[in-house]
Amino acid sequence: MVEIETRDGPVDLMAERLDIALLGIQPGSASEPSGLVIRQLGESAPMLVASPDLLARHGQPRQIEDLGLLPTLCRPEDVSQGAAHWELFRGATAVRVRHAPALVTRNIRVQLEAAIQGTGVALIHGPVARSAIRQGLLTRLLPEWSGQTSRLGLAYLSPRGMLPSVRSLIDHMLRGLPDLLEQDFFAQGGL
Repeated sequence: MVEIETRDGPVDLMAERLDIALLGIQPGSASEPSGLVIRQLGESAPMLVASPDLLARHGQPRQIEDLGLLPTLCRPEDVSQGAAHWELFRGATAVRVRHAPALVTRNIRVQLEAAIQGTGVALIHGPVARSAIRQGLLTRLLPEWSGQTSRLGLAYLSPRGMLPSVRSLIDHMLRGLPDLLEQDFFAQGGL
């Protein structure tokens, strides 16, 4: 039996008695867990997106500073001491942009739906937003800017003593997930 649990937050495989986890890991961050085997599946950088309705109401941002004039959607980690900031990159140039969140949530599906409904500008990874962009539900903003690239990794404890069924699932995921990253996560009513 395969049991799947989803969440947008940290996970402790040992304490939670989980066999494997898919993790988004920012390079050099404290979020990179130790004591795990991590197999990299791909990389992705979040992009700024907004609905055509939001842009009709508030206008299209022309420069990075214009983001502060628009309502936004962000994660709790983006808010500190009552102020919200995104760190955005254009090549080697990094800027810290203050913005005004209308909604703060760790749930990426909620952010995606809120962005589509015109609640605010979101900073969402391409595989998550690609289908909505292609359908005209979202527009990419300031395409020269993106969030920090992160890795998607398949994490598991030491393979010593691993059940053959878990090893088989890991092998299957390592073969199939990199190609899946090139597809739309939420297409066809997916997740």
